[in-house]
Amino acid sequence: SASDCREAEAWLVSSGTRLARAADGMAVDLGAGARLEVLSTGEHGLALELVFNRARFLLPLGANPEMIDELLHSGRLVPAQALVLADSGYAAVNPPELFGRVQPLVAVISVEPDDRRGLPSPEVLQALAGTTVLRTDHHGWIAFRTDGESLWVEVERMGAEG
Repeated sequence: SASDCREAEAWLVSSGTRLARAADGMAVDLGAGARLEVLSTGEHGLALELVFNRARFLLPLGANPEMIDELLHSGRLVPAQALVLADSGYAAVNPPELFGRVQPLVAVISVEPDDRRGLPSPEVLQALAGTTVLRTDHHGWIAFRTDGESLWVEVERMGAEG
């Protein structure tokens, strides 16, 4: 939530952490071959790519349809092992073209149990047929580990779907 973000920002500033506004193309070297890059920024979010050797994670956090469309036409999207879906799997920000371009092995959907908006959208789930889909409403927390070559996933509980 916005309140949580403000709280986190205040804590970072009080601890002496230098903050910078994210900009397209900005990258942070995380060490040991890991890199976090800003692919796109928007009014309410950004799209990040986390890369460690051959492991890639796409994180379109707070993305809107225009941001996703711009990314699809930018040539910057490449296959990634894991994709975190934007906006709890809302169809307008998770088009089938995105899945075709990214070709994730695992798609993660952060969604509340009994989401009142009916998310994730049924058409999104249909477009992800054949992809491993992990959902927080079914699986609880989801953790990834990688050595840059292999990917391991741990979930809090096996869900109704898995």
